[in-house]
Amino acid sequence: MVAAWELMYQVNDKGDEERPRETTRTTLEFTNEGRVLFTRMDSENNSHKKEKTGKFALDKGEITITDDAGNTVRWPYSIDGDKLVIVMPEMKKKFIWRRTK
Repeated sequence: MVAAWELMYQVNDKGDEERPRETTRTTLEFTNEGRVLFTRMDSENNSHKKEKTGKFALDKGEITITDDAGNTVRWPYSIDGDKLVIVMPEMKKKFIWRRTK
């Protein structure tokens, strides 16, 4: 799954689609070295940028991400072509990403 993905929208537990603000770009990048980089940037103001890094592992439809502080989460995921869906039960949301490279 070495790729970069951009958040398109999320779906809440009621089935409602929630789109990110048009001025915000959120990406996930997975590397060959098992690293993951999460970036959220305000396109109107580059100083409003958040980044988190960590390690990831894939196993039978579940992605495990451990951030650099040692916190670990496990989420079900699926890939269909250029679409990545990650389910985050603790947030009661499904996040839909599109492949950017």
